[in-house]
Amino acid sequence: SVDSVTWKVVPDDNARNLQIQGGQAQINENPPFSSVQQLQGQPGVKVELFPSTKTDYILMNQKEKPFDDVHVRRAISYAIDREALVKTLLFGNGTPANSFLMPNVPFYDAKTPGITYDMAKAKEELAQSSVPNGFTTTFLASSGDTTDQALAQGLQSSLKELGITLKIQNVDPSAAHDLQDSQKYQISHSYWTMDIADPDELVTFAVDPSAGSRSFYTSYDNPQVIADTKKAEQTFDTAGRQVLYSAIQKQAADDAFLGFLYYSPFSYAFSTKVSGFQVYPTGNYHLEDVTLAQ
Repeated sequence: SVDSVTWKVVPDDNARNLQIQGGQAQINENPPFSSVQQLQGQPGVKVELFPSTKTDYILMNQKEKPFDDVHVRRAISYAIDREALVKTLLFGNGTPANSFLMPNVPFYDAKTPGITYDMAKAKEELAQSSVPNGFTTTFLASSGDTTDQALAQGLQSSLKELGITLKIQNVDPSAAHDLQDSQKYQISHSYWTMDIADPDELVTFAVDPSAGSRSFYTSYDNPQVIADTKKAEQTFDTAGRQVLYSAIQKQAADDAFLGFLYYSPFSYAFSTKVSGFQVYPTGNYHLEDVTLAQ
C-alpha cells in the first residue's frame, strides 16, 4: 500500500487533466464529463464513473429580491432545460432531477412532480410575479470549473427568453463557497452527496432555516415542511416516514426553493499505476487498500 498521500487543490479543470496525463498527479477528482472521452484515449490513464448520490441544484437566495417571490423561483425552475444540460454538460452521464432527494436514497419519491422544462409555464409564472417584465441578477460562478461556466451560460440564454438578464460573476471556488455560506449572492450553483443512507441529514440541511445552513443557504422557510421534517425525524414506522417525506418532496418542489438540476455519477481519472481505488456512493473513499506501481 502507499506510504503517504498528498492532496493538491487545483481549481482549474484543464490543469488537473494535464497533471494526470503528465504523471504529476495520480488521481483526478471530478474531471469534467466533456474531457472524459479524451482522457480515456490517453496512454496510462483510466477513467471510471462511480455510482453516486450526487445531485446538483440552482440556489436562489430568498433574502435577495425578487427571489423571495415563489413565482420568480418557479419561473426560473421551469426555464431550466434539464435534458439539454444532461446532454451538453454531462455528455449523457446523468438524469434530470425531480426531487432534492436522489433515487438511491430511502424515501425518495419518483412520483414527486418536480418542475420540468416548460417555457410557456415559465412565462406564466413570471407574469404573475412582482417583476412581470423581468429583472437583472448576478450568477455566482466558480472560475476554472468548466461545468459551472457552461451551466451559467446555459441559464443565461434560457432566462433571456423571459426578459431576465443574468450577469455572471466568476470567483475562486473557495470564495464562491464562502459567499454562498454567508448568503452574499443572488443565484448560484451547488450540489449535495449523502454521508448517510437516510434522508434526514439532507432534508434538515435543505429545508430547516434553524439548521446551520439556513436551508441550503437560501433562507427557505415553509412552516409545514419544517413541521413534517421534525415529525419524520421521530417517526420509526417506514410507511409513516414515506408519507411525510413524499409530502416534503412535493411541497419543496412546488415552492421551487432550489432549481433541481440532475443526478450524476462521480467521475475520476487516475493513472493505470493505481490499483484498488474505489469511490463509495457517499463520495468518500479509503486509500489504505490502494497500491501504486513504480
